[in-house]
Amino acid sequence: MPSSFNMTNMPFSLLTEAEQALLRGSLDIGYYQRGETVLAAGDVPEGVYVILKGVVSENDADGGEVDHVFVHYTAEDYFGGWSAIKGRAIHNFIAEEETICHILPTKTLLDLCAENSRFADYFQQSLSAKTEIRSKLGGDQDMAEFMLAQIKDGVIREPLIVEQGSSIEAATRLMREKRADCMLVKRGNRYGMVTGTDLLDAIVIDGFPLETDVAEIASYRLITTASGDYLFNALITMTQQHIERVVVMDDQQLTGVVELTDVLSYFSSHSHVIGLRIERADTIDALRDAAAGLSDLVRAVVGQGVKARFVMDLIAAMNGRIIAKLFDLIIPPDMQPHVCLVVMGSEGRGEQIMKTDQDNGLIFRDGLIWPDMHRTLRQFSDTLISFGFPECPGNIMVSNPAWVKSIGDWTQQLSDWSQNCDGTAQMNLAIAVDAHPVAGNQALFKTSRNWFMRHLQSNKVFLRILPKSHWSLIRR
Repeated sequence: MPSSFNMTNMPFSLLTEAEQALLRGSLDIGYYQRGETVLAAGDVPEGVYVILKGVVSENDADGGEVDHVFVHYTAEDYFGGWSAIKGRAIHNFIAEEETICHILPTKTLLDLCAENSRFADYFQQSLSAKTEIRSKLGGDQDMAEFMLAQIKDGVIREPLIVEQGSSIEAATRLMREKRADCMLVKRGNRYGMVTGTDLLDAIVIDGFPLETDVAEIASYRLITTASGDYLFNALITMTQQHIERVVVMDDQQLTGVVELTDVLSYFSSHSHVIGLRIERADTIDALRDAAAGLSDLVRAVVGQGVKARFVMDLIAAMNGRIIAKLFDLIIPPDMQPHVCLVVMGSEGRGEQIMKTDQDNGLIFRDGLIWPDMHRTLRQFSDTLISFGFPECPGNIMVSNPAWVKSIGDWTQQLSDWSQNCDGTAQMNLAIAVDAHPVAGNQALFKTSRNWFMRHLQSNKVFLRILPKSHWSLIRR
């Protein structure tokens, strides 16, 4: 079994032939059932775990309640190195399915670290040390290092805070003095955010007097993260939410603010400003150019050995942004409030890496009159094809009228499929159950989904044949 250990992956490729032989001779094997704890927070690790088969999640479960899953490790990923060196695990590692791991004992790990300084640096030092190792080895491998960076690794800004009762004028002057473009307003035990744009809109658009309490214009629905979370997750959140900053909270205490500009400067490869290019695109050609950069991003990720599962969320978010922007450019503005574009299949589940087949549909308001609907949707599908999104072999696209229905017809179709046990109906239903809204009036999708969920409560046939893998999808 040790002969199956892949020495070409970092950091094991840093070892000499003699050191690799020592490693192979020391390896043990661990077998874990689904749901079994491989390593619990506070435990003394056996060593470093390298996955041969299966999936392991790292989480911060406390008292049996999982607060946050940081990452999933799959074949050839390793975990537990930091814990082994420090002597105790700080997180829980749970087998998400039947898993087999190589185990490199802690003693051997420490011996190798003592013999090989570069190998030791990889495990022991900060992200900057790892980056230096990779730069000396040559090649553009910053993508993998970005995946390892945590929010606390130097990108948290100290927030500018004012108390409730501060006027708009005073807040504006303070932001200018501190050269900040946002501030947090403390209102009792809550914090709200005010940006420079908010101040401008309040005065020019809404006509608020300069003496108005700035707390009155703050937004209190903050998007938050934790300092121990991955910087990559912060980028995903900002991409999905179309925002430029997130608030860092640890144990319900304010730590700071992370801004998109800081994240992008930390990870400044051209392919990783795609989101900004997508938002700025005001023509189809400009959007096509931005979408072309996504292929470079995928090649950079795959070329540096970053695991597919770790980047699915970002790629899915980028694809969603491209599709939503194209919707804005092609669908007439007066029609957009009356329709909802949904993606389905792997796109709906957020599982694609490259641009997969188009699986999309359109739900529109009952009674909508739109004479050019099908011509416009044909243009939409053709444009996506020109962007590199292949035509769906099953013709599950908005260019196919069968997947463009009023809300009443859409829910009726779902109901008919759920009552039918033939293969085609069940396949179509499985595709539709994965649906996720990306543009237009999302209330149309939510209305149809809620109706369908209520309908399912009495549909024992459907629940019996629906794969368990889809249960979470129909509950979301």
